[in-house]
Amino acid sequence: MEVLRRGVTVEVVIEPAWHWDMWRLLYDEWIERNRRTVARLSEDRAGYLHIASMNQRSVERFMNDLFAEGLYRDAMIVDVRDNGGGSTHDQILSVLGRPEYAYSLDRSGQLTAQPLGVWSKPVVLIINERCYSDAEIFPAGWKALGIGPVVGNTTYGAVIGTVDVDLIDGTGFRVPGTGWYTSDWRNLENTGVEPDIFVLELPGDAALGVDRQLEKAVEVVLDILEEADREEREPG
Repeated sequence: MEVLRRGVTVEVVIEPAWHWDMWRLLYDEWIERNRRTVARLSEDRAGYLHIASMNQRSVERFMNDLFAEGLYRDAMIVDVRDNGGGSTHDQILSVLGRPEYAYSLDRSGQLTAQPLGVWSKPVVLIINERCYSDAEIFPAGWKALGIGPVVGNTTYGAVIGTVDVDLIDGTGFRVPGTGWYTSDWRNLENTGVEPDIFVLELPGDAALGVDRQLEKAVEVVLDILEEADREEREPG
């Protein structure tokens, strides 16, 4: 197609992109925007990461982001909004929910905490009504372990284990087979997980570039850090 630029006609070739390529570009842009927002609002004291799905690839990205974004920062915001689920909740919780149990100290004075590869600084979780399945088991485990405050909206309530069944004509379907319950036997199916701090997205927020849930998460994590700073300054 021809385009007029500053009085000169130039020919521009437009190539269609696969919708998943476009989705990945928009997703990466969203992540970077959220990281800039968190860095700005927290004065670079908190990092940000998003878990897109509960699969092995997302676990690997989570591990990379947790320590890359958390390096030299005092806290982390973990976001699982719009996560469709999977089966890796326990792998992620084991990195966030295991307390320190020992220390090693070498001759140079270098102190190392055990277990290795575990995040022990303050952390806040963001959830919404578009979290499904394992992305609901994850915040349920998070709350049971007392990892940190949860901000956002109640998850969808689609939490039930299924098995794939194939017919001889090649068609397939899923059959519900396993229920998921909290430690006090509350069924997650049709109930979901409630946040500690409710923050709803409003219809016009996206068009305005407003993310109330993210902003609240930063506010909460800063309150935690300020309280820790205050306790450190007080004698005794």
